[in-house]
This record gives sequence, C-alpha cells and structure tokens, in this order.
Amino acid sequence: MAVFSEKGAAPGGGREGVPGLSIIGAGMRVVGDVFVGGGLYMPAPEDLNAVREHIAANTKEFREIVEARSFRRIFGELSGEQLQRVPRGFRADHPAAPYLKFKQFLAGRSADPALATKPAFFEFVVESLEAMTPFIRFLNDPILKTRRSRRRQESMLSRP
Repeated sequence: MAVFSEKGAAPGGGREGVPGLSIIGAGMRVVGDVFVGGGLYMPAPEDLNAVREHIAANTKEFREIVEARSFRRIFGELSGEQLQRVPRGFRADHPAAPYLKFKQFLAGRSADPALATKPAFFEFVVESLEAMTPFIRFLNDPILKTRRSRRRQESMLSRP
C-alpha cells in the first residue's frame, strides 16, 4: 500500500511527483522487511531547485525537523542521491551545505514482517507517519508555491 499527497506522486513520479509517504509490504523493498518512509524521490529540476532554495532560506527550520531527536530515533539520517559539491548558486560554506547536496530527500524505517500481523503494527505506522509529516510539509511547501505561481502566470498569458 502507498499513500501519496498528489496524483502521480509515486516513486519516479517525475514532473508530477511531489513529496509523499509510503508503506511497502514485506519483501518489496528489502527482502523480509516492512518499510515505511517518504520524501522527495527523483524531483524535476525546477522542484529540486525550489526545495534547495527553501532549505537555504529556512535552514534552522529544516535542521530542527531532520535533526530532531525523535526524527533521528525513528529514521536515522536522511538518505538519497547526493552531489559531491554544493550546487551552483549556493555558497560552499552555507550552514545547510550538507543538505543542499541532496538530489533526493528520503527517510524511512524497516521492521520485521511479523510486526505486520500484530496490533503494534498500527502504532509503528502511525508513529512513522506522524514523525514524517513535518518533513513532507517542509518539502512540499516550495514545490506547491512554485506550481501555483506558474499556473497563475500561464493563465494570465493565455488570456486574450
């Protein structure tokens, strides 16, 4: 089962994809595991740039989310493809430099598949999704703002 925030946001959703959440059944991600996670996977270049700019402008808020003790306890560190250097347009010594290198922003956790048959599985999923929500909201904010702005511009240009 997967839960996403917008139609077309499945992994690899490309231009239509926005940050989302997923619950993957036993054996689908890592053989023998149940996985709950989310983030931004393979974003369109304009979406990735919007997220990086948002992180650079709101470094304290982003760090409070991904470096929070509860987030780290549940998910560990962020994962996803990264650049070797800070991307063009950002200072190499920027306080968010380690995060600006990310090309994907992912977090998740695995559990033994036996958990899926127990009442504790519900708590595992709810705890995961609650901990993930601020992260997903942060990632979605600049993407949705950029898309709304683009739609407004397109509608104004298309008027006779």
